Amino acid sequence: MISFCRASLRQKYFVVFTFMAGTFSPWHIEKTFAQDGDQEEAGAEVSVSRVHPLAGYFTEVGLLSCVVRADQLGTFLAGRVQGQSFVVMQASENPTVVHVSLFVPSEIAIQSADIFFTPGLSNCPASYSVSSLIERDCSAVLEGDPEKEKFVQIGQSGHFFSEIGRGASVRLSPSGNACTRTKSEVVE
Repeated sequence: MISFCRASLRQKYFVVFTFMAGTFSPWHIEKTFAQDGDQEEAGAEVSVSRVHPLAGYFTEVGLLSCVVRADQLGTFLAGRVQGQSFVVMQASENPTVVHVSLFVPSEIAIQSADIFFTPGLSNCPASYSVSSLIERDCSAVLEGDPEKEKFVQIGQSGHFFSEIGRGASVRLSPSGNACTRTKSEVVE
């Protein structure tokens, strides 16, 4: 079941969707989208019965260049987890950038991802960021990472950064006594 509402605030558009179906899929993503061997070619026909609800949104509003990319990223980041929701924000009816906040319930808490789509460009390039809070100091998180030698400290800020693949990175940022781990990737 998909439910949504559309509203306009001072010529800004946003849509709230709730997707109720499927089974639990783990949120912690170690591989990058570019490494995912199951991706379909952009522009390929996608059956409406098996697409991620985010692809349905892009189809409904006529931003067809992003349908396949929305299905790929929605499925990669959230699978078919029951109870997921997303909020779509765009500045006009014919946007050059669409921002999606994706919320996925997990066994611990609701996780979130931010996705930016560019519907005016061929194959709808996109980028996403997924963040999680780890109840440890960032130095301790770094020590436990099997690829800790790839991280560099950013100045004296306590922030750490690592490029993990083609257009993909991980950032560790202090957050009180905890550490926020943010994975970001550009998908073209």
